[in-house]
This record gives sequence, structure tokens and C-alpha cells, in this order.
Amino acid sequence: MNAQALFRNLETRGFCLFREGDRLVIEPADGLTPRDVAALTAHKPALLALIGCCELKWRIDAMRGQLPIDRLFPIPSLVARPDLAPAYQRGRCFSCGELRADRATFGRCDDCGRAMRIVLGVEPEPPLPWQAVESDDSTKGGDVDVGE
Repeated sequence: MNAQALFRNLETRGFCLFREGDRLVIEPADGLTPRDVAALTAHKPALLALIGCCELKWRIDAMRGQLPIDRLFPIPSLVARPDLAPAYQRGRCFSCGELRADRATFGRCDDCGRAMRIVLGVEPEPPLPWQAVESDDSTKGGDVDVGE
């Protein structure tokens, strides 16, 4: 089973996979079998790449729609969730509202910062999720964190 098939299988069984930095987190953890944990560990790099691309895509799409057609005008402060009133709360991303990795500061989360750089052409766009590199080497998988 490749990373995409594993991701779809777990999603259809009611699991939520997300990333926190370089950690792969699965919730709820109580329904995972030893075989699931072994597959998650083996495919961790590819799953993190897949989840990362999906996390960026919705932010990129939201920010692209905010760019002025004529780049002669000032570029607005691009945000992932324009429906949120700009709320500068310590530890929360002002762009999407999610918790920041560094919960003691203000600003954008890493994903929103990267999406903004991609939209502005400062950073190249990552490959699409189905182009994510599949890892066949289970020794590179690393530990998987299971949520509660």
C-alpha cells in the first residue's frame, strides 16, 4: 500500500491525519492496529509531504484570489481566511486562525507564510499531492505520534 492509499484508507475509517512540524499526528489513536502503525511509520515522509501539499493548496488558492489584477497597485495583506477579522492574538496565525508552532508570538503560521511567498512568486510551488515522493525505505520513516 502506498502513502495515498494508506491516507485514504485511514480517512474512510474515521482517522484524521495532520502534521505538527515534522511530526505526523493521528487522531483518534485508540483504533489503530499494529499493522496501521507499522505502515504509518514506513510511509511517514511521503505522508508528511502529502499532507503538507494539501495544507498549502487551500491557502494558496485563497491568497491568489486577493491579488490585484494590475500589479501596479499595492498588494494587500494576503490572508488564508478573509472571513476572519484580523485578530492579532498571541499564539494564533492572523491569516488562518490556527495555532502557531511558536505559541508565544504574533504573526503567520509557517504554512500561511509559505503560501504567501509562493503566491508572490518568491518561492516555487511544491509538487501536487499525487506527485509526492513515495518512500520505500522503512528505515527513514521515523516515529509516528498518535493523538488521544
